[in-house]
Amino acid sequence: SCFTNHSTSLSSWISIYIFRRRLFCMLDLVFAATRGRLQGDVIQMSPQLKEELLFLAILAPLAVTDMRASPAPWLDLVDASDWGIAHVRAPIPQRVSGELMRHVLIKGRWTRMLRPAQEWLRRQELLSDEQELPGAPLQPSPLWISIAESLQFETKYAEPCPDQHINVSEIQSNFVAELATAIERPDSRWPVGSDSQVACGAIVKGRAASAALNREMQTALPVTLGSGLYPGGPWYPSKTNVADAPTRDRPCRKP
Repeated sequence: SCFTNHSTSLSSWISIYIFRRRLFCMLDLVFAATRGRLQGDVIQMSPQLKEELLFLAILAPLAVTDMRASPAPWLDLVDASDWGIAHVRAPIPQRVSGELMRHVLIKGRWTRMLRPAQEWLRRQELLSDEQELPGAPLQPSPLWISIAESLQFETKYAEPCPDQHINVSEIQSNFVAELATAIERPDSRWPVGSDSQVACGAIVKGRAASAALNREMQTALPVTLGSGLYPGGPWYPSKTNVADAPTRDRPCRKP
């Protein structure tokens, strides 16, 4: 049919993809079709919307949660700056990693890219945590901060990146850590932290409100799904994020 009840279709896919939240990044045009419409409205589907619904049906068998995925024995931190992106890692006992995964972020607050003025301030390290998001910022966890300050991290990746929006670089740094974990330890749950409230919100929700960030999430989806990865972690204030140093050509600090 060329027509659909948009609220019924969207609700159905949300209830399916909730078992694998990272698939929410595929819900793009179906969300756009709901904007400005009333409950129960019937709309005519565009060819692009039909294609998206077909993709959703194809990916539906992957909307599962693997309860047997085991915790990885390390803590990853990522960061991005004007220079590039970095990924650092410190070993931790597997039992500790499993316990930490019970204390990760479960709700993001903002998934839109920073406005130009805010982005410039963030690049200059002049944007406070309170100014990054509208409303109250994410709250740092004393547990995660004390652990990060007690470990010796090593740089796993530190490379320049194209001149692009800082939030795009920040979310790409998460996917660098995902790719490394996919190669070394697939079928894993592992803690990975970032100092970007926008990137943390997008990863937790499974999708971003900004089209550019959502495209990055879609691009990374094959690695996430194909390797059975379940990342989770905290938000770190920039001054406590060990990955901040390699993005400025400095070694990881000592515990």
